[in-house]
Formats: sequence, C-alpha cells, structure tokens
Amino acid sequence: MADALKCDICGSYYDRNDENCGERLSLYEYNYYNCRTYNTLKLYDLCPQCYKDISNFIQVLKDRGN
Repeated sequence: MADALKCDICGSYYDRNDENCGERLSLYEYNYYNCRTYNTLKLYDLCPQCYKDISNFIQVLKDRGN
C-alpha cells in the first residue's frame, strides 16, 4: 500500500514506500530550555531530495566549524 506524503519544504508529493524503503524523512524543530527540557515546535516531512540537501548543508556547517 502506498503512503503518499507532501514535502513541507518544496511541496512535491512522494511515496515513502518507493523512494526510501519505508522510512519517514522528517526534520524536527526544537526549543530547548535550561539545557534539560525541550518542546517540539514543528515537524517537517521531507522528500528524499530535500532531506539530502539539508543533510549536505548541515555537513558543510559542521566542516566549517572545524
């Protein structure tokens, strides 16, 4: 059974069963308080391409920090 989702970043539709072996690609936005507790502010569903782009961007930022 297909599970069609819409990417919250680019707006494209994708089928998570075909594109990424059933995994749900998501980005969580958190707000931390006092280094111990946090609240989830937003959950973003991502298509495989946006997930890859954001992962690459995060890696560039990590490499820049070294």
